Amino acid sequence: MLLAFAACDKEVPPSFSVATPLGAFAGGDTVAAPGVPLTADMDDDDRDGVIDWEQRAAIGNDQAILLLSVKDKPLRLTFSSEAGGARLWRNGEVLLDAEAAGEVTVEMIAGTREVSLGVQLRDLLGEATLTIVDVDEEGVEGEPLVIPFRAAPLLINHHLLPATHLWAMSVSSGDSYENKSMVSALSDALGDDFTPIPGSSYGYDVWVQDELEFATMSAPESFMDFVIDSIRSGGGRGLDDVPEDFMEDADFGRATWGDGTRASSQDSFGNLECSPPVTVDGVEYPLGRVYYGIGPTGGPVKELRDMLDAQQVQRPFSLDTSWLIVGHVDEFISTIPDPAAPNGFWVIVSDANVAWDVLESLDPNTELARWSGREARYEGHDMDTVGDILNEPGLRELNEDIAADHVEPNLELFLTELGLSEDNVIRIPGLFYEPWGRSYGAVALLPGMANLTVWNPEGEGVKLFMADPFIRGEDVDQSADPMIAAVRALMPPSVEAVFLDDWFVYHMGLGEVHCGTNVTRAPLANWWTAGAHLLQD
Repeated sequence: MLLAFAACDKEVPPSFSVATPLGAFAGGDTVAAPGVPLTADMDDDDRDGVIDWEQRAAIGNDQAILLLSVKDKPLRLTFSSEAGGARLWRNGEVLLDAEAAGEVTVEMIAGTREVSLGVQLRDLLGEATLTIVDVDEEGVEGEPLVIPFRAAPLLINHHLLPATHLWAMSVSSGDSYENKSMVSALSDALGDDFTPIPGSSYGYDVWVQDELEFATMSAPESFMDFVIDSIRSGGGRGLDDVPEDFMEDADFGRATWGDGTRASSQDSFGNLECSPPVTVDGVEYPLGRVYYGIGPTGGPVKELRDMLDAQQVQRPFSLDTSWLIVGHVDEFISTIPDPAAPNGFWVIVSDANVAWDVLESLDPNTELARWSGREARYEGHDMDTVGDILNEPGLRELNEDIAADHVEPNLELFLTELGLSEDNVIRIPGLFYEPWGRSYGAVALLPGMANLTVWNPEGEGVKLFMADPFIRGEDVDQSADPMIAAVRALMPPSVEAVFLDDWFVYHMGLGEVHCGTNVTRAPLANWWTAGAHLLQD
């Protein structure tokens, strides 16, 4: 569908004019970098199972539409792309095809009047240039109009972007393996904005965050939700088919980077996050910065890291997650929105000292029904009381070492890379332990409340879905849980902390709420204006 374009604000030469999504131009005008934005045609608008680019058909709204008015002189159009992957359409038919690198030229006779042109690009941040010049009877060219085109970068979502939908696996395999309480709580809180994925159809693979990373591409006339599909599963195993079954809509793209035969835990997307917008050493990152963890065998697969680096506007950095069994950044650090906070958000980090302060304030005989594992359907930590945690041999020393050697250095690096300080941090209770010995690494002992999911729809308040710590006895509800009370007291007034029972399926499976949920979000800033200074030629 053609949209209304801005009128040209200068006297237009009589030979031609071009209306673009950025305004109207004529010979001799300059179209500023990055040029006319569009989305790479990586979706399946007609939902026939074939990406639109591969069909050589004008499908959907991913083209940049131009209206060319040809008047009293013939025109010469030259369409070029150094990397290839570009097409120029005229009235629904391919006029110039730069599938391969190079340039192609066509003559257009005078008096054609108004012609609809469409530019289509294949790749993320793909580029093409259309040069239009009039030619007089002597063959002399007039002042050219050079129009650059730039496909959108793939933008990883961050927690300040408005949430639009939440996904989690629903599992019920008898009393021994089910998450009915968590799914019910999410459904009650979110209604139609929540989709439970049936576990029996996807191998009971509950780690929805680890399989999928949601992102977006946008341009003035098009928008595309996007799924980066992890290499952690393939061949229809586990969650592999979820994007095709639930998310492959007309404007929902999908791609995988890397070879699944080389997958490690660092290729799961609890290990791939994006900060909110920041300014670092005077450089603005209005779309945030991507970060991921480096484990014992390295970080995410090279193909994915190369793709993230190539997007430029969310310049990635890495943290050390080699000390964790699972090895994901979401296990100990996150960000939450708060309009009253410096920069509009807080950094959340797990802190053992905060946990000890809460536990030491309690009667050591306080029962821990869930921790003891006395409930037949739950595995526990073989700790019957708060005193058992406080007196666990070596636990305090282990957490002191983890804080000094890993959490604090990672936090310092995180703050430095984002231009932040300790004033931007909220420390919440967190304890780690090494269930299989030091050589295997650490995992959350106290259910990891930093491993949280942010729900913040546009125009509504912020909900944080967090793991219920269960520092209470049997038949005692959340209102009497001192750890929950302590965490709520640390949260800003604009934030509501909602505690979910993720104990058996997630916590005892070495994950937490964030690992088992995923959220689509709507973009706010335009990359072609706010992020243009970060794009390299």
